[in-house]
Amino acid sequence: MENFFIGIFILFFSGVFSLFIKKQAWKVKFLSLASFIATCFTLFDAIKVFVSGKISTIVSFGSIFQNLSFSIDYLSAFFVIVISIMSLLAMIYANGYLLPYISNKKDISAHCLFLPMLIASMLLVVTVQNALAFLIVWELMSLSSFFLVIFEHEKKDVIKAGIKYLVYMHISVIFIIAAFALLSIQASSFDFAYFQNIFENNMAFANLVFVLAFIGFGIKAGFFPFHNWLPDAHPAAPSHVSGMMSGVMIKTGIYGILRVLSFIVNPDAQIGYFVLIISVISALYGVLYAISQHDIKRLLAYHSIENIGIIGIGIGIGMLGLSYNCYPVAILGFAGGILHILNHSIFKELLFLAAGSVYTKTHTRDIEILGGLIKSMPKPQYYF
Repeated sequence: MENFFIGIFILFFSGVFSLFIKKQAWKVKFLSLASFIATCFTLFDAIKVFVSGKISTIVSFGSIFQNLSFSIDYLSAFFVIVISIMSLLAMIYANGYLLPYISNKKDISAHCLFLPMLIASMLLVVTVQNALAFLIVWELMSLSSFFLVIFEHEKKDVIKAGIKYLVYMHISVIFIIAAFALLSIQASSFDFAYFQNIFENNMAFANLVFVLAFIGFGIKAGFFPFHNWLPDAHPAAPSHVSGMMSGVMIKTGIYGILRVLSFIVNPDAQIGYFVLIISVISALYGVLYAISQHDIKRLLAYHSIENIGIIGIGIGIGMLGLSYNCYPVAILGFAGGILHILNHSIFKELLFLAAGSVYTKTHTRDIEILGGLIKSMPKPQYYF
């Protein structure tokens, strides 16, 4: 995993170094180049896992973390690939999207600091194998995304949406801490490797831990009824940040659910039905509210709730397949959920980026007055 950590270092370093670049436009260009190089390094280790079939692991020891390890298995490798590629595209898009702000003399230094920090923290979230370290990088991800959401902090509705997002993220982490605390006490370790053997003949404990984890990670993912932050935060953020949050970041909540699920060999059927019902409600709720929206970014945000529900349906079906020892159903359910993570990351980020281009040209997000764009936007507006 040496290449992976080189990529992480490049991301963190590029954000800090951008503070010393005087020309605002060059800050984002530098970050785009650094992100491309970092993506090459992170993708190398992730793709190698699929090609070689061997899990890539690096371990270091510390008195606080007990056994701090980072590992890229098949699940982590998939998320690393999605996060790396889609975040790079959003970073490249930012070059054009931020030009009007730069022209208006807006300082984007803080934005350029937290943008690569968000990418790096997401990559660490899906590779760290220690509960305490996981909570640290999870909090880093939440804080960096909060500062990106409030980019236009001079607007009251943006600040309101940002604070709402931050409050929900800290409610989320309380449930995650509770789940990991129970696991760590039972296993006498923070290491994920010790969590896999503590659920045997203790289904009640497994159900409690999973429900706590599902609520915590479900808030980040945007499942109903934990979704209230999402329709406000996504429209408030710059479009490349909205695309990254909706297309990539909320999937870290799905990753957390799948990772906790991997500790439970045979989940209870009742928990499977619980996930399935919540997911069906999320999918229906999201699409019903989306069709009534006039703000194009708010519409896309509600559709993210719908698609998270669709992903959850796949996970719920997979869990039921495991519960009833029907492995073809389990495989199809999980495969469908994983496939839609990839689908949604691609098309939803593209839709948010397209919405951002329309907004910067028309200065409105109201769908009712956006007719005739072929006349006002006959060709692509921004180039890298």
